[in-house]
Amino acid sequence: MSLVGLKIGGFEVTESTQSPEEGDWYHGVRSDGGDQPVDIVLIKFLAGSSGGDALVDLSKQHDILGALDDPHIPKAVGFFEGVGALAVEAPLTASLEQAVRRVVAGQLRLTDTALGAIVFGISSALLHARQRSINHGGLRAEGVGVGSDGQIVVWGFGAASSLSEPTEDLAALADLVRSLVNPDATSASQGSLLSLVDQRMMDSIAHLSVIRDAADALCGKDGSSALVSLAHTLSVPQAPMLLPFDDGPPEQVEVIEAIESFDEEEDPITSQPELFSTPDGSPPTSPKLSVIVEDFGGSEEPALPTVSLVEEDLTTDEYEVQPPEVFEPIPPLDTDTVSFLVVRGMVGALFLTMLLYLAWRLF
Repeated sequence: MSLVGLKIGGFEVTESTQSPEEGDWYHGVRSDGGDQPVDIVLIKFLAGSSGGDALVDLSKQHDILGALDDPHIPKAVGFFEGVGALAVEAPLTASLEQAVRRVVAGQLRLTDTALGAIVFGISSALLHARQRSINHGGLRAEGVGVGSDGQIVVWGFGAASSLSEPTEDLAALADLVRSLVNPDATSASQGSLLSLVDQRMMDSIAHLSVIRDAADALCGKDGSSALVSLAHTLSVPQAPMLLPFDDGPPEQVEVIEAIESFDEEEDPITSQPELFSTPDGSPPTSPKLSVIVEDFGGSEEPALPTVSLVEEDLTTDEYEVQPPEVFEPIPPLDTDTVSFLVVRGMVGALFLTMLLYLAWRLF
């Protein structure tokens, strides 16, 4: 059943969308004509098979988000128990997990400013929540968004946390920062920030405050611009990675495997040169490749010819070296054979003479 067109709490569901936080998310726009400050929201719906516990958890998440007021945390707009939905105000974001994958693949290197802005946004959200005795409990790259407006948004507050049980938010932050730093191209500033985050001091609030201030100093006033550039980079489809030949297109695999097998097998030209010869005495070329030479000329000094290898048939081996043909000498004729041939010739001549005589008598 499609939820598009459903009206709840003064909002109308317009289309499905994606969010760094798990769940079924939709866009919602204000439809009641009111003058409320929030005109566009993101609405999370529970699955139809969800039970009462899921509804209670969603209500708890609404209460936790309502107790927080930080630009790096989604703001609760409403909880709709009848349909099992939670509406929040937050910018559309790209998951930081995309950045982690590209860093690991060597396709992205974060600048000091960008890394500082990311750590500043996450540590600010964690510090704001910790000061209100709220833990996150499930911090990971997939749950951190990078907005096109240069804003870091930490999703998942209230979805996997408990107000009374301590969590390992600092350890999760250290792991996340480590995954964003390229170990082969780490600047001194990034290394210092990583070491600071990885200390995991006992006093979480004090340590988070130190981390936030250090990240703020690293990103400076250009942090927002760096995140805008990063969000644009993540929104562009990732370029295909260079795959090994055995993972490439079938036609590529076929050609490469044929070339490799040709290199490995015994070449009859080099193994048996006496069976091949060329008019000018030059070394013979491979029977599997033909060489086309284009002489462009046009200059006083002879230019080097352009040589291109043209594939004839690399998948089948129709060329097969044949041994040289040997002709046996004709044995000499003996006396009996000669006499037989002479007599046979005389009988033939006599028979032909008789035919001619009969024809003369008749006509």
